[in-house]
Amino acid sequence: MTFGRQKRYLLGLLALLAPLPLPFNEIVEWPVLLLYALGVILFLRRASFDPPRWLPLWAMNVIGFAYLPIFVVDLLVLGHGRLVHPVVHLCLFALLVKLFSLSRERDKWQAALGVFFLFLASMGTSVHPSIALYLLCFCAFGMVLLTRFAFLHVLAGFGREEPALAELPLKGFLTFSVAAIVVLAVPLFAILPRVRSPYIVGRGVGTGTVLEAAGFSDSVNLDSIGVIRDSREVALRMQDETPANPDRELRFKAGSFDVYEGGSWKKTRFLGPLQREQKVRFRLGTEPPKRWAKIFLQPIHSRSLPLPVETTLLEPRVANLATDVGGSVALEFTPLEVV
Repeated sequence: MTFGRQKRYLLGLLALLAPLPLPFNEIVEWPVLLLYALGVILFLRRASFDPPRWLPLWAMNVIGFAYLPIFVVDLLVLGHGRLVHPVVHLCLFALLVKLFSLSRERDKWQAALGVFFLFLASMGTSVHPSIALYLLCFCAFGMVLLTRFAFLHVLAGFGREEPALAELPLKGFLTFSVAAIVVLAVPLFAILPRVRSPYIVGRGVGTGTVLEAAGFSDSVNLDSIGVIRDSREVALRMQDETPANPDRELRFKAGSFDVYEGGSWKKTRFLGPLQREQKVRFRLGTEPPKRWAKIFLQPIHSRSLPLPVETTLLEPRVANLATDVGGSVALEFTPLEVV
């Protein structure tokens, strides 16, 4: 088996593994993945014959231009303006075309980079703990590919291009490296949150999600995460009237996103009005309050009422409040000035 055939086999197997989590994350449809897998299998079959000629550069350009209108339709019509789905589809298509054009040595490294981008998409859109098993398998195959590429490159530098499969005396190194990656990555995956809340976002991202300036979206998807994190708009200010511990961290809750539909998390429906204890007092908990605070809520273009999660009593200057199954509180109207 020639060195070129070995490298194509490794790239094809890793290209089959990279996008496997995407259909489970509802990022890629199963028919799309099956078509991609069929294309990779055809590539592996062609690589087994080790043909001297592969897809030329001009043919790649023609295929790329032919896919351009498909990408536009995927982005504006099928994807409803969201970027994640059409971009991942584009990555799958580009990698498949690249696999059929592996004629030069640098082409193989470029294909390996495309496989890595698919791996990032799979990991970045996954939240289930079972993704750790996928990470382990990909790391093992990825380390084999990288070390094998380097080893064959060194052998080729000494003029060796023999058909026999060259042995790779790095089994101990590969085992230790994969184990070290798992030991470091799995705890970080469990500790670091995938998506943070509350979802304070900005206007005008063109992703199909309605985002209000310094407000809260009614649905949250993967396209809006970057905007959520980058928003520097002020949502509220708080004046602590009985500071018990100035270093204590306060967490605010503004909404419950517990309905997953069409690739987005959406707010749960409100159960109804919150029971009023006195004329202007609403009780959220059974314990008596230990400290009081004044909150000045900016007009965030939303009915959501951000409150500390420990809130037990609420005295807003409104007649009625609504609550949902997650314990979030909302106004009956969208305020246009500071509340």
